[in-house]
Amino acid sequence: MKVKITTLFLLLLGVSISLPAQGLFRAGLVLGLNASQINGDNIAGYNKLGLRGGVEGIIVLGEKADVSVGILFSQRGSLQKASPSIPIRNVLHLNFIEVPVLFTYRDWLSETEDYYRVSASLGAAYGRLINYRIENFGQVGDIVTEAANFSDNDVALVAGLSYYTGPHFSFSLYYTRSLTPLYNNRKHMGLTYSLIGYFLSFQTKYVF
Repeated sequence: MKVKITTLFLLLLGVSISLPAQGLFRAGLVLGLNASQINGDNIAGYNKLGLRGGVEGIIVLGEKADVSVGILFSQRGSLQKASPSIPIRNVLHLNFIEVPVLFTYRDWLSETEDYYRVSASLGAAYGRLINYRIENFGQVGDIVTEAANFSDNDVALVAGLSYYTGPHFSFSLYYTRSLTPLYNNRKHMGLTYSLIGYFLSFQTKYVF
């Protein structure tokens, strides 16, 4: 599986470098930060920080619209910081390969340069869980012993806003909500966890 993901990543990177000259296609490099949480784990707040980055291929539909497909490394999970009432730091680390497919519409044309300053994006993303790590999470017989029953696949809805400082560089905020639960009850019926993931992504993108 890791070999297939690496091959696909390198293929998209190669296509990204070669396509911009053709006009209808562009490519981007993405780097950012996730702030995530999981509904159902009894921990509140977007406290778990993680890296987010990869490459993106863009199909230009018109002057203001495009469709993009990315391959990103995305770190998610949840974090409960130690406190006087709960003196244990509970952390769930989740590493995904994420493939977002987004429709983007741009507006607010710059008066001095030929680019649009803002855009809105909407779409879906497929995620593949590649590994995980748990630190003091749950109790004996709780989610610690059930981690092997996490779902390998994740399907989510994605919405975002971007601000462009020029024709190539942008800052973005994305909200992602999983439609599928992290815990796969079909693997083991002993527990009824849903564990729906949410995360905010703060990222920069350079478009060639």
